[in-house]
Amino acid sequence: MAALGLVAPSKKEALERFYPGWCNLNLERGRLRGWPAPDRGASLVQNEAHGAYHGGDPDEVAERMVHLHGCLGHMRHFLQGDSGWLPHEHLLESITLLATSATFRLVLATRKPL
Repeated sequence: MAALGLVAPSKKEALERFYPGWCNLNLERGRLRGWPAPDRGASLVQNEAHGAYHGGDPDEVAERMVHLHGCLGHMRHFLQGDSGWLPHEHLLESITLLATSATFRLVLATRKPL
């Protein structure tokens, strides 16, 4: 399973960091395909519960992944966090938070009893 998203210390920070790259990516796609310009509301809706994007703090991202795992039962979940516009330090922080905080929560939530 693959999803777009970004982990940050808070949901507000994650959404602020994620939006510029998402917007630029969709502006370019829109130019090529004749789509209207993206709007921030569309991105925000997709970052809410059951939306396509996984942007938030470690707890929220882990919760979204666990919910999706409950629906699909998949074994791997890839989080695409960079569309080429994200500052390097934000990408590194997202990877660190995903690896240290969100992953721990995922393991606990999806662990089968012995």
